[in-house]
Amino acid sequence: MNGWSVLLVVVGYQVVALLAARAAYGVQRARVITREARWHERVGAGPTVGVPLGEGPLDDPAVDPADDPADDPVERFEDTDGASVATAAFLFGLAWPVTVPAYGLYWCARFVITANPPLTEVEREQRIAERGRRIRVLEEELEREVERGLKTLDRLED
Repeated sequence: MNGWSVLLVVVGYQVVALLAARAAYGVQRARVITREARWHERVGAGPTVGVPLGEGPLDDPAVDPADDPADDPVERFEDTDGASVATAAFLFGLAWPVTVPAYGLYWCARFVITANPPLTEVEREQRIAERGRRIRVLEEELEREVERGLKTLDRLED
């Protein structure tokens, strides 16, 4: 192997490593920001644990919760999680000959394993309850249609 071949292999390895790192960073960044946004939706506008109702910092009408940078998931990611996610993505990219095939095998195995698991008791009860709700809705719609049809027949007979 001459010098140009070695250089080509090293450059190719680094290009694929950077592409794998970029993809891993994008996936993990989106996951962290989405999780943070969902947390803020569930919890509300900010921490008021131990503060009496109406006396929290965000209860002041002059304070706009949207102005609080701690509540912005993107800024919070950049401040707290960005470096660790970038480091993990960099390591993922460096080890791409192992991580990329392993990641692909993981997704295939996950698909096969979770494709159609047997239902648990809770899932069966949920399906039965949902089926019962759906049957009640359909019966109510049918009753309304029957009543509407009877009214139409009564009008036609008169």
